[in-house]
Amino acid sequence: TVYGLVHPAAETGCEIATVETVINTAKRMAGVKRLGLNWRAIMSGLARTKTILDNCEPSLLSGPRSLNSSRIPEVALFQTKGALAMTDLGTKRVQGTINYIRNPVPPGGVPLTFVTEQDELSTMETLPGTPMWIEDLRGQETSLDREGFALIPHKSGVENFHLIEEDAATDKLYSDEIAALVKKLTGASHVFMQGGGKKRYGPKATDQLVGLTNALPALYPHGDTIDKSALELAQRILDYVPGLSLDGRRWAHYNIWRPITPPPQDYPLALCDTRTISPTDRETVIAHTVTRAMGEMKFETTGYMHNPSHRWCYFSNMTPDEVLVFITHDSDPTRPHQVAHTAFLDPTCPPNTPTRASVEMRALVLFE
Repeated sequence: TVYGLVHPAAETGCEIATVETVINTAKRMAGVKRLGLNWRAIMSGLARTKTILDNCEPSLLSGPRSLNSSRIPEVALFQTKGALAMTDLGTKRVQGTINYIRNPVPPGGVPLTFVTEQDELSTMETLPGTPMWIEDLRGQETSLDREGFALIPHKSGVENFHLIEEDAATDKLYSDEIAALVKKLTGASHVFMQGGGKKRYGPKATDQLVGLTNALPALYPHGDTIDKSALELAQRILDYVPGLSLDGRRWAHYNIWRPITPPPQDYPLALCDTRTISPTDRETVIAHTVTRAMGEMKFETTGYMHNPSHRWCYFSNMTPDEVLVFITHDSDPTRPHQVAHTAFLDPTCPPNTPTRASVEMRALVLFE
């Protein structure tokens, strides 16, 4: 059995806590007599505490060892699946795995492919993933004009979100609601929704996944378009709207994501602060998928390669009365361009938590 052990330093107080005290507390909580610790991993999560145990070895634990920090008020211990899960209660972040692209194509090469739910047919390689800190921004304000995403309270009139893609009236109601929300939030003059919503379920939702296509969470960082496909999509939508064009105006694509199961989520959505993304991080990926409305589809999307500067964020314990709104393309080069996003397995989610279900929608907006 593998456990994660967390002991953040208190902001006040002068009492010194010993490692022996922390270990004994963890033993009692876990109900075990012996506890082996990965010191390097634990210390890397305690940068704020100025420890003196940087080179500590397990053999040194015969006597008390002190942390050169403030009093340690609590120990958080949680069981994980096969690896040490870490969280930092002081800065509200977890360590998750981001499955970046590992085989970028040389200039002029054939673009990578991603075949939804048929990984064996994809040429894109993302495993093994990269451990990254993912900040919990619950209680903090973000902006579409700064990070590129925002958490928005939104009470829907939809009584049963699982009817999306199944019931035309439910699709229309939700589409109209989200169009009104996006228009108010962005100040756009026109909003065009792309369909009535897309359901996704975690891999444990075997019953709900029966008969659905492209319904699993995407477990690699991506953007829904590249510049070329974003423009083509916008023009294709406006082909059905006489009198409107993109000429001389700002336009943008947005994604609106909502969990439809109660918290906590085993696979939350992580978003990358656009200010920490470099254009060289991007890689074109041809996505192959099947939808009920359009059948087989191929379209150009953006995958992302690892950059240690990336600032990954999520919002813990989202409810069905909240939505994440984020930019997938903005024609204004002075604004956030595209938010890389991915689902990730939250190692702190309690065992046997029902798997996440979510609904996402995409919108094209025009500005005057």
